[in-house]
Amino acid sequence: HPEQGDSPLASAAIQNRLLVICTGDDTGATGLPLYAEQYNEIAKDWVGYLERDMIVVWLRDGVLTSWTPFLNESGEVEVRHLAESLDIAGLRERTNCAPGVHLIGKDSGLKKTWRTFILNKDVFAIIDAMPMRQQEMRSN
Repeated sequence: HPEQGDSPLASAAIQNRLLVICTGDDTGATGLPLYAEQYNEIAKDWVGYLERDMIVVWLRDGVLTSWTPFLNESGEVEVRHLAESLDIAGLRERTNCAPGVHLIGKDSGLKKTWRTFILNKDVFAIIDAMPMRQQEMRSN
């Protein structure tokens, strides 16, 4: 386990899994930038990301943008930005900001890296196989 320390990333990682997208201006199969293709896929199932306690982060050229799903007062899933509370240096350290999509677990360890576009169902399959997630599913 990496040291948790007092960093905001460590605090977020204890409560949330992070899906970190590291890209430049690479173009994906649809002609959109890869990050846009990935975001469009993610946006199809914010409920799934909420159920798995996930925050989505995009790192590009030193700029961080992040989204976290939550339930509003009406019980509907909404998404808000959370950039100011994440430790950019800590994310770079864990992912080397290599181009791709990186899954960071609640223990703040790097769980999986994909070098290309990834489907939500494939991200969820990795998470749902984790012992901590299986325990969460049993207790809910």
